[in-house]
Amino acid sequence: NPYGSMVKWSLPALAGGTVVLLLCLGAAQDVERFYQGMTGGPQEGLQVELPGGSWTQHAQDVLYDGNRLCARLRKEDDSWAKTCVLVEGTQVFKAVDGKFELDIPDPAISAAYEAIGYQPGLPPGSWVHSARNYKFSGSTLTAELLRDDGSWVPAAANVAEWHFLQNNDGQFYVQKAACASMGTCSYSWLMKSGAKDIMCASAICDQVRDRETCCQQVQSCAFMTTCGSRLVPDLSGFCRELICDQENDIDICCVPAAYCDSLTCIYGYVLKPDPNSLVCPNSICFPDSDRDLCCDARAECGTLGLSHGDCYHGEYFKNEELCANKTCV
Repeated sequence: NPYGSMVKWSLPALAGGTVVLLLCLGAAQDVERFYQGMTGGPQEGLQVELPGGSWTQHAQDVLYDGNRLCARLRKEDDSWAKTCVLVEGTQVFKAVDGKFELDIPDPAISAAYEAIGYQPGLPPGSWVHSARNYKFSGSTLTAELLRDDGSWVPAAANVAEWHFLQNNDGQFYVQKAACASMGTCSYSWLMKSGAKDIMCASAICDQVRDRETCCQQVQSCAFMTTCGSRLVPDLSGFCRELICDQENDIDICCVPAAYCDSLTCIYGYVLKPDPNSLVCPNSICFPDSDRDLCCDARAECGTLGLSHGDCYHGEYFKNEELCANKTCV
């Protein structure tokens, strides 16, 4: 798998100090072809990772020092040609008529960019406006970048799925990410149109911090007018889109009305008996507007007809204090 975990290969030290990489491709490979022209078998040594790609299926006598990759590659006429290439970062290669050529970008990175509206072949960002001879292979982007003094310099960057790059005087930098990289907004918010051209506060978009910048809040279900006689709009819910759809949003916006037992009465009032049988006009019972429907005023202690003389020694009667219910007992 050229884009997943790379296979570990053994670096044996042969006579004369030459470091040669022996390819061990498993029983399914033509092992003899890869060992052709070499003396001895695999020996213990350092573990390295070969550059990924399909080139290994057409190679023999491979040498790799972590920077320069050399091998004999099969040509179209079935002869072999020795060739070398300098490897940048995580570049992957294929063999074309005895030569190394860069292979495609990492499919996972390409798919991630394509999913949010960018072309899969290149990392997004302003870098492309001041670059030339750019190539994207594996997860490594190489290019010549324009410096502030007008000169061109080579540059390389290893790219992650959320990277949006810029050219900073001849070097790749991760710029502020576009809102599109956020993917989705938090509940009740939708991505603004043109999100590819709106930038978050930093190189990684945050659903909370960048919400106002990147997203628009959808309409409340309170705008629904088609719930019918037995259901009411969910005043704590939101429609699917910026504007409520009076037909398609019924399933998420229309709910039974609330009962008075869900209400906490304001000071001076107490729930009426059997509040679970009293229905408010909305999906939420409101302390002020539904007070008279759901609550009774608590009676004052003065309705008991008592005075200070009826209290224990040292106590006095609180005439205006409220009893627990609408009638003092």
